[in-house]
Amino acid sequence: MLIRAIEVIVIVLMGSITVVVIAEVALRNFAGMSLIITDEFGRNVMIWTAMLAATLVMHEDGHVRIDLLEKRVSPLVAKILSVIAGLVVLFFLGVLIYSSFLLMPSLSSQFTITMGISVAWFYAALPISAILMFWLTLRNIFTAIKSISDYR
Repeated sequence: MLIRAIEVIVIVLMGSITVVVIAEVALRNFAGMSLIITDEFGRNVMIWTAMLAATLVMHEDGHVRIDLLEKRVSPLVAKILSVIAGLVVLFFLGVLIYSSFLLMPSLSSQFTITMGISVAWFYAALPISAILMFWLTLRNIFTAIKSISDYR
């Protein structure tokens, strides 16, 4: 259910960026005027789009990785390596969560120039997506550990 909601949000965000950019191009070429929010809107909404899309890829276990070693070892050792890799990912996601929470207070007093919205709303995508990815990585680790115990 949560994953489906994230998919819908990503689709809506990508669609809104597309609509605003097309409107900008059409207005500039045919009416000789421009939307003042296009650059700022596209850049800031892309932060949410990218972070939520990364969460979806984490759910599908689709991030790029080198599996040369994993292919050369037994399935049991490959699962153990998967758990170790998951723990490394958890560490980096933990650092991202911690750092982004440290960053948020300083961003709350900064506002976008044309839209007048606090920059914190856009950068909130960092801790929120990192927490979601942390949870999904934990789930993957527990699944791998369960499959390791099935070998015994």
